[in-house]
Amino acid sequence: MIGVCMTVISIVKLIGVKMPLGRVDQLLAFDSAIFMISAGFSYFSIRVGYDDKRYTWYEKIADLAFMQGLVLMTITGFLLAYELL
Repeated sequence: MIGVCMTVISIVKLIGVKMPLGRVDQLLAFDSAIFMISAGFSYFSIRVGYDDKRYTWYEKIADLAFMQGLVLMTITGFLLAYELL
């Protein structure tokens, strides 16, 4: 997902999209950070093991971060699509 964000950021920079609602590249950079947080907590949940109390906590944070990243990517995609039309 981070790669998708980086690809779209590169395309936006090449095209030079000007958005009245904000900067798409900044939203996607923030989205990449959210996906990185999700990946980190997912990794931590695997490393601590199922017996540890932190496992479910790390797993829930990873899931929530991933879903937030998907929602932000969808919103940014709509903004970008309507700006390019």
